[in-house]
Amino acid sequence: MKMNKSELLNKTKEFLPKAIHILKNLVEINSWTQNQEGVQKVAIECEKLFSTLDFETKISVLKNQSDKDFFHLTSQNQFQENKPTILFIAHLDTVFPLEKEFTKFEFDSKTGIAKGPGVADIKGGIVVIFGILKFLQDTKIAQNFNLQVFLSGDEEIGSPTGKVILNEIVKIQKPDLALVFEAGRNKPYGGLVTARKGVAHYYVKVFGKNSHSGNAFEKGISAVNELAIKILKISDLTDLEKGITFNFGLLKAINTANTVSDYAEAEIDGRFWNEELFLEKEQKIREICAKSFTQNPKLEIETRTELSGGITMPSMLETEKRNLLAQKLIKLGKEFGFQIGETKSGGGSDACNCAKLGILTIDALGVVGGKLHTENEWADLKTIPERIALVVEFLKNFDRT
Repeated sequence: MKMNKSELLNKTKEFLPKAIHILKNLVEINSWTQNQEGVQKVAIECEKLFSTLDFETKISVLKNQSDKDFFHLTSQNQFQENKPTILFIAHLDTVFPLEKEFTKFEFDSKTGIAKGPGVADIKGGIVVIFGILKFLQDTKIAQNFNLQVFLSGDEEIGSPTGKVILNEIVKIQKPDLALVFEAGRNKPYGGLVTARKGVAHYYVKVFGKNSHSGNAFEKGISAVNELAIKILKISDLTDLEKGITFNFGLLKAINTANTVSDYAEAEIDGRFWNEELFLEKEQKIREICAKSFTQNPKLEIETRTELSGGITMPSMLETEKRNLLAQKLIKLGKEFGFQIGETKSGGGSDACNCAKLGILTIDALGVVGGKLHTENEWADLKTIPERIALVVEFLKNFDRT
């Protein structure tokens, strides 16, 4: 079936009502990363979806270091030698805990805007992938490619188990191209992502000695005070000019004000462009955590600190090939009449993991949206048929060189 751009776009627009139905179903399943029962339910729904395309679809279960199960989905058409391999990437999990009240899919048919947990990041992207594969099949373009889908079940925490499957896919199939369906940016509208910061997570645990803050203040040594000093010293390692940041998010300590706390902990989120420079900062964090800045001379004791963690996602830096690919897609999008551009992102994704493995990767091909990871997350569903048409048309004229 041959179609020009206008005919293709009109055809993909006919898919929109079905796309909205699929998206509503996926969004209203809570798939917070730590709720793997919900992640499994989304995987099962996606398994049903991709099986309608006669793709070989499989749900895999991998255990993390804490022996917790994580669910991942792979799906592929019948592979043939000497044909280009295209890898489609999204994820099953979201960041919204079970107790959040933000659970429903809401759609305004007048504006085309939908709201709901994961509507843009990244369940809208899953729907776009399905639409692309459906149209590649309907137009017989699919027979020219080996098509592989990978949906991680723990991407929002860095894909610690998902990376195992991704590495295996890349090792065996050697994809020519990886297309990642994180949400299209809204600044610029429809923006593709050509570079992403790397991500690191660290866990700081400080141990002191507890005592009553009124009757025996001098008999304790505060883990909270020690952590506060370390927070300031580590925060000072932030270097905005070099794109290196350290943010302290989750903080925990004893829950009474009249006790000198013997324990405190914090989680650090680190971001970077240059991994070598970042590792120099990491070494300084280790030096800070190896010291005790709070002492109790009377007891001749000091605090003790444990540091764990490290880089969870590498950075994806701009390359000439990726920029050329982005420009091809932008040019093609403008020929369709779409709003489209390119940008960099401070957030990590599986695009980083894929690019690190040497695969030509482009990100943010999913539905355009914004306010990601918040209860105001939105997606412009009018862009679903646009993104489908863009990728189908691009692959129709795909050249390995």
